[in-house]
Amino acid sequence: MSSTKATPLPRKKVLALCACLLVDTIAASSLYPYINFMVQSFNVAPDERKIGYYVGFLASSYYFAQFLCSFIWGWFSDRMGRKPSLLIGLLGSSFAVLMFGFSPSFYWAVGTRFLAGILNGNVGVAKSMMGEITDSTNQARAFSIVGIVWSIGGIVGPLIGGVLSSPSQKYPSIFKGSIGRFFELHPFLLPNMISSLMSICGFLLGVFVLEETKKIRKGICGFGKQDGFGSEISFQKLEDENSNKNENSSNVNNNNNSNNNSDISDEALEIDNWEEQMNFERETKQTFAEKLVSVFKPKKEKTYTMLEDMKKRENGVESLSNSQASDVKRMEKEEFMIQNQKPIWKDKNLLLVCALYSVLGFIWAMWDEVFPIFAFTDLKYKGLQFTSTDIGITGATAGVFSILFQTFCFTPIVKKWGLIKTYKVGSLIVIPTLVCFPEIVKVIKPDVASDKQPLLWVLVLGLYLCQQCSAELTFVSVIIMVSNTALPEHMGIVNGIAQSAVSLMRMIAPALSTSLFSWSLVSGVSVGYPMDQHLIFYFMTVLIFVIFGLSFFVDASINVQKSEALKRKVEQETTLQESNFSLE
Repeated sequence: MSSTKATPLPRKKVLALCACLLVDTIAASSLYPYINFMVQSFNVAPDERKIGYYVGFLASSYYFAQFLCSFIWGWFSDRMGRKPSLLIGLLGSSFAVLMFGFSPSFYWAVGTRFLAGILNGNVGVAKSMMGEITDSTNQARAFSIVGIVWSIGGIVGPLIGGVLSSPSQKYPSIFKGSIGRFFELHPFLLPNMISSLMSICGFLLGVFVLEETKKIRKGICGFGKQDGFGSEISFQKLEDENSNKNENSSNVNNNNNSNNNSDISDEALEIDNWEEQMNFERETKQTFAEKLVSVFKPKKEKTYTMLEDMKKRENGVESLSNSQASDVKRMEKEEFMIQNQKPIWKDKNLLLVCALYSVLGFIWAMWDEVFPIFAFTDLKYKGLQFTSTDIGITGATAGVFSILFQTFCFTPIVKKWGLIKTYKVGSLIVIPTLVCFPEIVKVIKPDVASDKQPLLWVLVLGLYLCQQCSAELTFVSVIIMVSNTALPEHMGIVNGIAQSAVSLMRMIAPALSTSLFSWSLVSGVSVGYPMDQHLIFYFMTVLIFVIFGLSFFVDASINVQKSEALKRKVEQETTLQESNFSLE
């Protein structure tokens, strides 16, 4: 990786965004400790060993909704802005989470989880926002902060869910009388009330503190989103600059011909404001279908070249100074490269990164579903026989580890290895956990409480933290790589596509993993090793090797943002041409 000094992070924007993300993460993770007990309370599973089927279906409903709507939220954020999308998501999450807490039946719970997925596209939008306020020198640090937020949510959420679920049973001295009877009727409402309240707080914070990151920016010829590759310009600024240039041009024309180069330079860089306004209106009035077509099949229009226009009005570029001609050529090349980007289905890096992200999401979604079920399952069925509090403590411990890891380790690792190598190493780290975790049941003492078995906790926490280390390295790396495949004007759409793809895999993962695990306990155990409790963990191991192999086909240019990669390419080609011209 480059040793270039990192650009300072815009702390206010990053912190405001992370605060909004935190409440979403808490709402999503708070249900893990009690989800099995909730499904059990609905009395839909005739056999305790088949609870996993219903838990998987409940979890899949959320990701099915995300699969349907993430791309739409990405398009909406590109058109209407990131902030409105994020605020709508927070309100939607608040409502859906509260309704989930009131669930009187399994199908109500499924419906409210589906509603939560429809109303909230904040993950993809937040990644777009983070990509817009960072560059290649500081994005690892910024996204590691996002990882820290997710880890904090991974601590607070399970604690809220594990400690506050069924409060009338756990704290009868506090929840008594009419309040006790109310929460006895709705045993899982209290943690969802807390999560809903936090979402409201996040909404208010977003309204007053969060700044919009989606700027109205136009390129040199009305196609791109930036002037050059860096400075942002508004239409008002363009109008003022054009007005000033027109005045200056009129004054200079009254002078002698020695000032012609200045006139030509102004004319070369001048952009007709009427054309800019028409381009802007055409772009912002795109329908969803038009936006979809423009992303998957970029228009191949003839590039308007300012040098060609100059040649018509003057005797060629000879009238320009060398530096002026170089600037105009560089802008032409930038515009040409942007307009002639490959369609998405031909962009190898984007397709591979989406595949890596999707399969990785599939693996970690399976882990998130299987671990609570495996921990909840009775010892006689080869489970850990943990309580909801034990599961919550395990998740909280992993969250503390993740915070420390993201704070002190992730950024230096990415700076040293780059994103691709970090992803490769991270994918291999989890293999010991997947291979050894089903063996833990062999050290459990049946007649001794779990909190009195130190060896059990050493093994569980040690292997769980190994998995968490792998998750932090791979997951944060791949979401940065996704952002690096998109130009600024397509950031929301590309992140929406990636989020839809991973949501599809996360929709399949819970139902598949829990069904596979339940089958292994009901039927696989009669077959024996490895079709017993080992089966699901070995299946995840195979998938890890798949993504490890795929990562070798990703191009190294993914280590920096796409706009920066194009800028470097333009500069290299311009320098080479100037060098050849000087030799001639």
